[in-house]
Amino acid sequence: MGANPTSFKKGSVPANRKPIGTERIDSKDGFILVKIAEVNPHTGAPTRYKHKHVHVWEQAHGKVPAGLVVAFKDGDKQNCALDNLMLLTRAELLVLNLHGYKGMPDELRPTVLIMAKLEVKAKIRTRPGRGREKRTAG
Repeated sequence: MGANPTSFKKGSVPANRKPIGTERIDSKDGFILVKIAEVNPHTGAPTRYKHKHVHVWEQAHGKVPAGLVVAFKDGDKQNCALDNLMLLTRAELLVLNLHGYKGMPDELRPTVLIMAKLEVKAKIRTRPGRGREKRTAG
């Protein structure tokens, strides 16, 4: 049993269709998503939802280079102001997460950010035991 040929009229728009620029909060991660007129690479649809902070960054600075991520200076996922966004390598983001950057007081964050960048440049291990070989008795 299927739809008959006259069930759907050409050009009719579904009632739940959202216009371009619509924002929603991702229930999984809490990021703001915005609907943009860009072809979805996964489905081929003419529109897609994109993280708002990435979209804001790309509007001001161009496409985010491979291996880099857009992160929040204050740790608030819903503060997408351009002056609150920063571009980091994935290694720098890892070190910031290991040091608990989001939970730090505001006055310590710039210092922790600089130290994380320094640790990545110097290739300092941030977790004890990481990269060490197991010692065997004998």
